[in-house]
Amino acid sequence: MRGPVAEEALRLRVRFDPEYLGLRLPGTEHTGLEGCNADEDLRFLHADPSLGREVEVERRRASADILRFGRLLFRGLFDDVAETLGIPRDDLGREHLRAAACAYLADLREVRRHLSAKEILRETYERAVREDVLTRSVWPRPRLYAAFRRYWKAHGFSDAEARRAAWRATVHDVDGVAGALRVWHRAGDDAVLQGKRTLADLLRHPLRITEKLVTLRAVQTLTLIDVLNYREHVYRVGDYGASGDRPGESLTLQ
Repeated sequence: MRGPVAEEALRLRVRFDPEYLGLRLPGTEHTGLEGCNADEDLRFLHADPSLGREVEVERRRASADILRFGRLLFRGLFDDVAETLGIPRDDLGREHLRAAACAYLADLREVRRHLSAKEILRETYERAVREDVLTRSVWPRPRLYAAFRRYWKAHGFSDAEARRAAWRATVHDVDGVAGALRVWHRAGDDAVLQGKRTLADLLRHPLRITEKLVTLRAVQTLTLIDVLNYREHVYRVGDYGASGDRPGESLTLQ
């Protein structure tokens, strides 16, 4: 009966915590969560394979986001942020890096789609052509389709089937591509500058983000401890040890 709460907390955490998925932040050598990441928690929960597949989808999405975010840093993102804030570049440390990465993955205040609209569109549409498994939508979306037509006319590739696959990815909002398309249609090249200003404002007080991350980590961990305590209670009250029934990994939480 404790399992559903623990699974939903795990789903929420993998959406916002790249290190929990085993992904290192750009420029770091360790996540700090080795041995207590999502894979270990899935094992502890004896989770249904469908949940494992959901985690893999989130890992792929987060991996692409971290790579894209790393390229932004390499091109001087934090230099521009420091200049906007009026502080030395060296003042932006690990706390700022984690806050920025979480904000980017969560698309907080649309910072991800503004900083990377063009890259998201290109990457998602290229993958849609290779892995087109989505169904056609019957609901009209005239404004979104107008933006898509404009983008495809300027940057489209391949044939009509590729165009249809890309449109289906847009309708299903794969990896947030619909939001990226709207930003590209509305702001164009100015989107990146707006994204940098938004990120700078978020990083004025990075604890506003990282404290929420710590809270999420704590709540998710407490759901696992609750499952563990319940298993221990059942094992003890049922006196399963006396009958030679060994708990194995069921009573082991990393």
